[in-house]
Amino acid sequence: MQYNVSFENEGPGIGLFEFGAAKPWHDNIVRYNLSVNDGHTTQGGLRIWRAEGKGEMHDCNIYNNTIYNSNKDNYAIGILTNCHGMRFYNNIFVYDNDFLPAEQSIDEEEFYGNIYWQLHGHMKFMGYKSMEEWARATGNEMMDGKFLGLQKDPMFIDPVSSSISTDPIKIDPDNLNAFNISAGSPVIDTGINLLEEFSLTQGQHDLAGNKIPQGNSFDIGALEFPR
Repeated sequence: MQYNVSFENEGPGIGLFEFGAAKPWHDNIVRYNLSVNDGHTTQGGLRIWRAEGKGEMHDCNIYNNTIYNSNKDNYAIGILTNCHGMRFYNNIFVYDNDFLPAEQSIDEEEFYGNIYWQLHGHMKFMGYKSMEEWARATGNEMMDGKFLGLQKDPMFIDPVSSSISTDPIKIDPDNLNAFNISAGSPVIDTGINLLEEFSLTQGQHDLAGNKIPQGNSFDIGALEFPR
């Protein structure tokens, strides 16, 4: 699943589901997608769910996506079912409430090099005082003893007044500009080189068709800062 835009849906913009009747679900990739204010009647812009006791669902590399959710009291993602090998790299998560609903948990899922930002600037994260405290307690956002995650404003250009066309033909780099990042953003050149670290090919371009990387290293999120 790559190079998609999802906007103002009742359900999640990115749904990773296994209903039990399908073929085994594994070794998938979700990259360079933008979800904006999805999940009006559910939780989060991205949601993971598997029918308990049915089907096979494991291993997915989820990287360089931008998930922005300013819906009141909503979340970045929802994990209704914990699945082995769900790995999140270089994603931007912006949310109004908390990263994940309090009744849900992270188990075998892995997080490396993502940026997290609560729209009101609150640092509390997953029941901890900060994302770094959570990382050091759980081992997520840690590699070889080094803390990788960021808990900072990614500095989008103007997401509040953004208007994304609901006509796929009219979606182009110009009307995605609100979710480009501003100069000085902490996401610029701070993404993990996934080929070097995890043998993952990041592709040739971002959501808007810009060649990647634009600078000395990869950016975090679905849209690279243009040089």
